[in-house]
Amino acid sequence: MATLTVNTITRDGVLYAVVAASAAGDQFANDGRTLLAVYNSHGTASRTVSINVQQDVDGQDPPDRTVAVAAGETRLIGPFPTGLYNDANGRVQITYSDSAVNVYVGVFKL
Repeated sequence: MATLTVNTITRDGVLYAVVAASAAGDQFANDGRTLLAVYNSHGTASRTVSINVQQDVDGQDPPDRTVAVAAGETRLIGPFPTGLYNDANGRVQITYSDSAVNVYVGVFKL
């Protein structure tokens, strides 16, 4: 699992930096104002990003939050409330269904 760099957006601008998704999943530091950018460069196949929900509800482990990203599409996902999505290290854990091939991710915060 790779730890993604969080890029801070400023009035001077920030480079839209994305990296190849890790087949084992990725994680990033989250302060509740963080967004995940997902680009699917595959020509025909959709990809699904799963964001792990860390907080139990009534003693039950809820399903992960999933977002489908169509072929050729970029999705901005978030923000992620810290009490729901942060693990014990203050990070959000994400995985990719089907395949991480042709998936590029970046993390940005205000």
